[in-house]
Amino acid sequence: MSPFEQRAELFKDRAKVQESSDLAARAFADAKAKLADLDRESAAIHQARARGRIDDEVVTKFEVERAYAKREIGLAEQALQGARDAQLAVASELAELYALHLDEFAAEAEEATQAAAVALDALRGPWAHAWAAWSIAQARWRPLMPAVREQIEQDFTDRGVFPDPRQFAHLANVPPSPLPPENEVFRADVAARPRGLTPDPSLHAPEEPPAVDVSLPA
Repeated sequence: MSPFEQRAELFKDRAKVQESSDLAARAFADAKAKLADLDRESAAIHQARARGRIDDEVVTKFEVERAYAKREIGLAEQALQGARDAQLAVASELAELYALHLDEFAAEAEEATQAAAVALDALRGPWAHAWAAWSIAQARWRPLMPAVREQIEQDFTDRGVFPDPRQFAHLANVPPSPLPPENEVFRADVAARPRGLTPDPSLHAPEEPPAVDVSLPA
């Protein structure tokens, strides 16, 4: 069985023990909730017996139910701990597998890194166009800002609302682009791999895409 097939089997085991853990956690929570309800009823039950409103048989039946609820909590807690131990065992096996076959798994991860680089490079053109389009919109609105501010102030006055005047400058501005600058996104020193590892020399980064004209129109 190849390392990748072993990983697939361990992933299946991990899903199974996670399901067992979830079931055990719900059973434990349900058992605790049931015992809490019975504990809240306990004082009333014993008070009713002391006043002769119920007989010993009712109290005995109630205490048996409480004892059973406590037993259920113990069993559920054991099942939960067993499921957690199984999760740790699977995690340990996975860690051992990754350590033993690091080269094979790292090669797989490096392919994903290269695919991520290609996908990111594909965004260069659209990113540049979106950045330029936002800049153009800002440039078109900039000379209109004084008039826009006057209109906003008048709108507030007409409604009888008088906010801090410093707010008007903020309301009349076009907000900055929600996209970070291109040089903060498309960086040669950043890749989808651990920072302490160097790229596999047998794999090559995607070619530089053609330059995109992002100049503003006259």
